[in-house]
Amino acid sequence: MHLHWFLSTILIGGFVLFCYIYFLSKCSIKRVWAGISNPSVQSFYLASIFLSAIFYLIVWIYYLYQPLSIMLYLGNYLFLFGALLWPVFLYYLSFHLTSLSLALTLTSLGALLLLIGTCFSSVFHIGIFLCSLYLFLHVFCLDNVYWLLSYQQSILRMN
Repeated sequence: MHLHWFLSTILIGGFVLFCYIYFLSKCSIKRVWAGISNPSVQSFYLASIFLSAIFYLIVWIYYLYQPLSIMLYLGNYLFLFGALLWPVFLYYLSFHLTSLSLALTLTSLGALLLLIGTCFSSVFHIGIFLCSLYLFLHVFCLDNVYWLLSYQQSILRMN
């Protein structure tokens, strides 16, 4: 087992969860949802968030016992760092789209590096690849593109 991978991800991941709970509970629900008010879209989004979290855990647990590349390390830490920044930026810098975009881009880049690291892993597994692919598609398409565009439009409507 990779003790460094395990301990650092548990520590940073725990801090990410704390930031999500602490900062998002202080934000208005409209800000968190970026003005997305359609209940069907919100339900789909929530389901995708939970599925992505499960797939991230599957990938993370798989690599606890497999050879790790620098791509996997870097991808994991960029993913977590971006996820850590997003709720903090949303709370403190809610009208600063560049900061929110930076956090979401770091998360997307981390998910992309996890996907690439999975593709070139010496122990390639199709199930782990599919989990990594879904994680990347969720983070990039739903978070980095759809959520950010919705948030930008909701800010423009307020002005």
